[in-house]
Amino acid sequence: MIPTPSESGFEWWGNTGQAAAQHEYLVALGLGDRDPMDPEVVFIHDFDADLKAESLHHVREQHAGPMAVPCPLIAWPDVPTRVISPAGASFLSAFMA
Repeated sequence: MIPTPSESGFEWWGNTGQAAAQHEYLVALGLGDRDPMDPEVVFIHDFDADLKAESLHHVREQHAGPMAVPCPLIAWPDVPTRVISPAGASFLSAFMA
């Protein structure tokens, strides 16, 4: 996730079609009726039942504050930028492929 200078994370999501892509991905997983911001959906939806039950004790609500803050840069440095993302990274792969 690399917003443009002065763009917030939420603006970046809107400008890249993230919500529609995430919904499409969740529908494909059978989770289309779930809240896409639910930490269980985002982080542990694909855990087996025992691991999910234990993990729920450790999953906390995420704070969206950093997503609302604009990127403070005036411009990105004039250097090559590379991004590494694991194959099948559920949060980004649907629209960043």
